[in-house]
Amino acid sequence: AIVWSKHGKSDKSVVYSSKSVKASTMIGNTIKDTPKDMALTAAIFVVGRSDDGTETLSKMTSDGSLPNVSSKYDDATIVHSHVAGIASPYSLASDAQSKTKKPVLEISLSEFSSKLTSLGQEPKPLDIEVDEYGMVNKDQKIAIKRHNALNDADIVIVHVPTHVNPKIVDEAIVKTIDHKLVGNVVLAGIRSTAEVKRERNLEARRRMKIMTEAGIGASRKGRRLDEDNGDDNTSSDNSDMAGVYYVFMTPNIFAGLLFGLLFIVVTYIGINCMGMISGQDVYVSKMPTIGREA
Repeated sequence: AIVWSKHGKSDKSVVYSSKSVKASTMIGNTIKDTPKDMALTAAIFVVGRSDDGTETLSKMTSDGSLPNVSSKYDDATIVHSHVAGIASPYSLASDAQSKTKKPVLEISLSEFSSKLTSLGQEPKPLDIEVDEYGMVNKDQKIAIKRHNALNDADIVIVHVPTHVNPKIVDEAIVKTIDHKLVGNVVLAGIRSTAEVKRERNLEARRRMKIMTEAGIGASRKGRRLDEDNGDDNTSSDNSDMAGVYYVFMTPNIFAGLLFGLLFIVVTYIGINCMGMISGQDVYVSKMPTIGREA
């Protein structure tokens, strides 16, 4: 992630950070000292991943698809080489909202162009059509709500799909950097599918290690043998947890689920059969004479 800020930079040097940082922490550090006279606190451009699941931003910057952004690289405040947690524009918007009380909105590139043009100006009312009864249809209500949210947004998450012309993206980012009323500009990319899978695998291993250490500690504290005179039985206890895996469902749990499903099905069939039992529709006070039933 590349960050341009109009504050906090006393010299022309760019700070390079190789430390892994969460997306929420990166956003919080970026916007915390933003001047109050800025009409837009931050504009965060998020480049989507390609159809094959690979990360696109690195490819665009390396092959020269963003020449104007490259010219602004030396003006950046800080460059983060590893930002964890950028899985989607929605998750990034949630991270930004957790760090500020200001309104955060996820928008498209075309919506951002209109937002950037209207900065520092009075918001223009949206033209709506009213029927003969003075009512507004549902689509226009949604458009009005979106228009008001766009005017009130102070931090915007701009989603940049991969099919958008890189020239348009390049011009929009540079124009935002040069805008006097935009406090911070962040350019980031959604991580590749392989990177997300590796991080999830590492997180699962980390949780397994914590659970394993907790299990070993509990066994060492709780299991005492009389012949050891209260000492830890480190030679014969089951402290070697190599090859031990935690599963989400044991055979007993699976058998219980199958029995519960069978019970529900049998009960449903039984209740339906009992509901089909019916008696005669007509009742008489005097039965017909024997032999004269017809």
